Amino acid sequence: MHLKPNQQLKYLNADSIHTKACFQAIPSGVYKRLSKLTTITETYKNLPLDKICPQHFQALQHAGLVTKKVPTLTEQLQYNKEAKTLKQAKDNSNNKRNRRRTTFFCIGYSNIWSKPVHSIIKSIKDKFNLQWLRVSMSCHRFTNLREIFQRDLSRKLTGGLTSQDFEPLPCNCRTSGDGTCGYNNTCRNSIVVYKVKCNNTGKVYIENTQQKFKPECNNISMKSKS
Repeated sequence: MHLKPNQQLKYLNADSIHTKACFQAIPSGVYKRLSKLTTITETYKNLPLDKICPQHFQALQHAGLVTKKVPTLTEQLQYNKEAKTLKQAKDNSNNKRNRRRTTFFCIGYSNIWSKPVHSIIKSIKDKFNLQWLRVSMSCHRFTNLREIFQRDLSRKLTGGLTSQDFEPLPCNCRTSGDGTCGYNNTCRNSIVVYKVKCNNTGKVYIENTQQKFKPECNNISMKSKS
């Protein structure tokens, strides 16, 4: 794990006055971040995180926040995946429930109202015991009402859809006869981070791209020749 020059790692001390949930969230967040930033190799995948990133765990140890069992890189990545799936399912369930319970009121602006519109709606809701009614108000004379409806419609139409423009495509490299891809089977992948080293100067170039990997490398080659 790269550290900036003179960087000091400090975490909230366990003796400070904070909630138990706060102290539990700190090592959990550190474990998650370190696992996402660590490259998975044969050497690292079965090592515990405190062996891979000792400086971070020294800071956690100093703060008294190290858990009894430190997960390995593989265990933490699996936990991250399961937690993300559970959170996504919960968010989808909450969003679906909220959309069913949300009612939009389109009321023209006027100065004749004796009370604000939201107060009138709330009084009607309380009077008739409409506890299921969830009101969404568009303020500022409804200048953003169209965007609210458009966003809600787009979310319903694009839910669960993925763009085929960024899907990985099969290799189409002209191989030298052994059938292997010159880009380690990533030649037609999109949204990649890559590192290129100059054989003459030894300098390294790191960049990311949303385009296909092979055309991006060809562009770099053409720039270097020019």
